[in-house]
Amino acid sequence: MCFVVRSFCCYISVEVGAQVICIISMLVSAALTVLYSSAAVFLQLSQTKLVLYCGMALAAGLQGLSAGLLGCGAFQRRPALMWPWLLVVWATGGSLLVVSVVGTAALILGGALSADVNTVIFAYVIYSLFLLYCAAVVNSRRRELVKEREYTNANGELMRPASGWKYA
Repeated sequence: MCFVVRSFCCYISVEVGAQVICIISMLVSAALTVLYSSAAVFLQLSQTKLVLYCGMALAAGLQGLSAGLLGCGAFQRRPALMWPWLLVVWATGGSLLVVSVVGTAALILGGALSADVNTVIFAYVIYSLFLLYCAAVVNSRRRELVKEREYTNANGELMRPASGWKYA
């Protein structure tokens, strides 16, 4: 699904990185939900922009719910609860990246690329790349937890994999 990351940033482990990403994701999704829903409610918008803002608010809310599940998975060491956040972030990051690239190409060919539009597109590209990196970190932590569960016996003691044993 994505590449394996050994550390989050510098020397921070992926365990702490997944917890930090969870908190950041909750805060960002709450801020985006408030931003888009308040814009949809209080501003006089055309029908197209209203639908777009409501869709963005729903997507941010979905990301917030999945970030809550990520929190349960990261802090309680449950790898299965990390999947919803990974799927939402991969879909969000991938679609933002594709839309940004296609939109930039369309604007360049149409000749309507301004400085404001260029800044917004650049921000979306950076945000989508950050989301994809965060997904790689969380997926690496999920893989670590799955491997820990595979090599733990009923008493909670860590066992070595069978391939690690040397027979005389």
